Amino acid sequence: MTKRRNAKLSSEGKADRPGNNTVADNRQMARDVNRMSEDEILSAIRATDQNFSAPDFKSFAKRCFVDMQEGWSNRDITPLQTVLHPNIYEQTEKQIEIKIRDGIVNKLERISVNNISMVNFEKDNQFEKLTVELKAQMVDYQVDIKSDTIVAGSKDRLWKLEYRITFVRSLGSKTSTDKDGTTAMICPNCCAHIPTAAFGKCEYCGSIVTNGKYSWVIMDITRLSRN
Repeated sequence: MTKRRNAKLSSEGKADRPGNNTVADNRQMARDVNRMSEDEILSAIRATDQNFSAPDFKSFAKRCFVDMQEGWSNRDITPLQTVLHPNIYEQTEKQIEIKIRDGIVNKLERISVNNISMVNFEKDNQFEKLTVELKAQMVDYQVDIKSDTIVAGSKDRLWKLEYRITFVRSLGSKTSTDKDGTTAMICPNCCAHIPTAAFGKCEYCGSIVTNGKYSWVIMDITRLSRN
């Protein structure tokens, strides 16, 4: 994979291959981030989005991470299209196509997220970006389909990993709370409230909106450590 770079939503977006990638100088990247306390982040977001919930967002981020690993392992990330930046989606699709061509399945099992924290929030004249770091664990091995044999990794090795994920949404986006208390966003097409569980698809008008126009989408995911 290429080195990490600052990404603009309109043209960039980068994903590390789930569970099996490497990125240059990750330790330096971990030091370089402009870290903020969660209280500072919450205060900055709630200055314009009173209903933003840190626990709800963390739950959403965990679910995105786990679903992305499972999608990679299943060689189908279609259900994640509405929460991935288009470039990340396309890059991951191409990597999956290579695995299919080579007759290899990258199995990721026993996936869990042990800890997640918000570490940075920033915005420009178009977008808001919220970065989290999480600690996860999983089993990672590769199987040759024809011979049904493991060609890399092990079913017995449980890896501990750290990731940094940056989410983005349009500047001025607001979280609203519907009647049952679940977090929701507002569809930009029909203005209906959309539960986060809908993953960006409006159940009223059927719109599927990416690029942060609906809600948070992943624009960058980087593995910081693996041991």
